Amino acid sequence: MDAIGTWFADHREILKPALAAYFMLAGMYGIRSLFTGAKKQYEEFAGQSTPFKVGVYFRETLFCVLDFTVGLLILFRVSWIKVLAIALLVASTPYSARGFAWGFSKGKPSWGLFLMSLAGFCAWNGFLVYVAYKVL
Repeated sequence: MDAIGTWFADHREILKPALAAYFMLAGMYGIRSLFTGAKKQYEEFAGQSTPFKVGVYFRETLFCVLDFTVGLLILFRVSWIKVLAIALLVASTPYSARGFAWGFSKGKPSWGLFLMSLAGFCAWNGFLVYVAYKVL
């Protein structure tokens, strides 16, 4: 396991731009999805109140803007960006898993599908947290 950690440390100059590109692309894709309405075409969302919808749009926009901002700040080598990147990955995991499950099933997902998507996003974001911890 120590060899993996040293590999990440040895390849920081390659992995920092790759991590920045991931965050920036995730932010741009999320913003594009908000404008095309791809994330809000669920029956559950349509039946909710206006404050609920405003809150969901605010949360989604905040995560997208933070994703893009984290990517930019990684490129500018801001010293505290590791904390923001890890916090963002941890906070966005359940929402990303839920959105993936809804999109994959094209409607309300089963609990099994939701748990599988949650496990997948936990694994992926866990890997990204590890990379961010070792590289930033």
